[in-house]
Amino acid sequence: MSDVTAFTIKYDKVVNRLTFPCVIAHNGVVLEATALIDTGATSSYISTDLSTSLNLLKTGQATKVDTDEPKGIHPFVMAEYLGVHKKAIFHGCTFIEMSFVSNDFNIILGMDFLCKGDFMITHFGDHTTVTIRRPSQSSIECADNVVDKKNIAELIKMMRTLPIDTIHIDS
Repeated sequence: MSDVTAFTIKYDKVVNRLTFPCVIAHNGVVLEATALIDTGATSSYISTDLSTSLNLLKTGQATKVDTDEPKGIHPFVMAEYLGVHKKAIFHGCTFIEMSFVSNDFNIILGMDFLCKGDFMITHFGDHTTVTIRRPSQSSIECADNVVDKKNIAELIKMMRTLPIDTIHIDS
């Protein structure tokens, strides 16, 4: 499997809500999801429904979420892989599990995820473009790495072939 280190999401207009299709996997279960990039969130979140469907591994940690809805303590959970492009796979993704009010997305990628690489958001020529890359590249290469629904079927097939007996835990 070749390793893609950058991917780009393009919108056909200027948008203020950055969502894109992705695939998440744990313990041999691979599901399609929709992620929201939230640069104002310090943590990443996953919906309770998606977490239950994947039977995600609880990390033994918990956090108090101080929001209007829902309130209380929410567990951290770990997914083996998050695929946001047909070949860009992120290992050992940790999320806070909680119920979402929105039906438009079921994953929120906050700064804990985004700071694992470099990201760029531009609004140029009446279009929004988001590029995320892993560190250590001298330049962002985003040609032919555009995320769209056509990539999802290929990504699901590829992620089903990944090993399911190893959990990759971030340090």
